[in-house]
Amino acid sequence: MFSFERFELDKDKANHFVYGSVITLCALTFTGSLVFSFSLCVTIAVLKEVWDLFYGSGFDWLDIVWTVLGSAVVLASFFITQR
Repeated sequence: MFSFERFELDKDKANHFVYGSVITLCALTFTGSLVFSFSLCVTIAVLKEVWDLFYGSGFDWLDIVWTVLGSAVVLASFFITQR
C-alpha cells in the first residue's frame, strides 16, 4: 500500500523554508534587489547554523539548503511575475 510517510517533511526543515521565504520577501520589498535579498537570506542561514554549532543543536547543511530553497521560490515567483 502507498504511504505518504516517507514524503513527510520535518517541522524544522519546513520552518527553515518559511523563514527563508519571509526573509527574502521582506528584503525584496524594502530594497527591490534580487541579489541583495538572496545574499541576505544565505548569510542569515549560514550564521544561524554557525550559532547552532556552538550553542544549539549542531550544524546542519540541510537547514541551509531548505532556507535557500524558500528564498529561491520567492525569487522565482518575483522573476516570473515581472515578465
